[in-house]
Amino acid sequence: MSRGRRAALVLSAFVALFVVVAVFGKRVGSPLRSLVLPLSYVQAIRTAAQSNGIEPALLAAVIYVETRFRPRASSAGAVGPMQVEPSTAAAIARRARLPDPSPAALAAPSLNIAFGARYLAYLLHRFGGDLEAALAAYNAGEGPVERWLVRARQAHSPFGLAWIGYPQTRVYVASILSARQAYRDTYADRLGSP
Repeated sequence: MSRGRRAALVLSAFVALFVVVAVFGKRVGSPLRSLVLPLSYVQAIRTAAQSNGIEPALLAAVIYVETRFRPRASSAGAVGPMQVEPSTAAAIARRARLPDPSPAALAAPSLNIAFGARYLAYLLHRFGGDLEAALAAYNAGEGPVERWLVRARQAHSPFGLAWIGYPQTRVYVASILSARQAYRDTYADRLGSP
């Protein structure tokens, strides 16, 4: 089995798990809920969400899909709960006229979530509020998403999961959308309203 197919199957299994949590939501006991759908960094998520006009459940979902709330460095050099690459953080900092964070500082959850949320807000703006396009760009980069959007426009079709050309990115976006609903349903009291 190819590495991409294996990753897609694993992410699909997590999507199925989110469906179960979303359906049974508050009926799932707290210990089981925190095991299946963990939540940490609540204040950092709420602060970054409010500062960037993003729903807190969406940020929690991105963190869940990226790191399952267990931050580590990736082989690509991304760090922290939202897996922000230092080069991405530097570009975000330049746009916001902020100092570049060091990789060590960027790994700190509150700063990482602030930069990840700012980057996601930028992508949402860049892609006209299209959440699926912004999430795809968070995973695959802006260039591939631009190409997929052009193909969708040429076919006179709205952009959606079917237009995402990388299977891993398609599953990534679907997983975040499912996780967002599960976080809304399960942690509305802790995350607050959008």
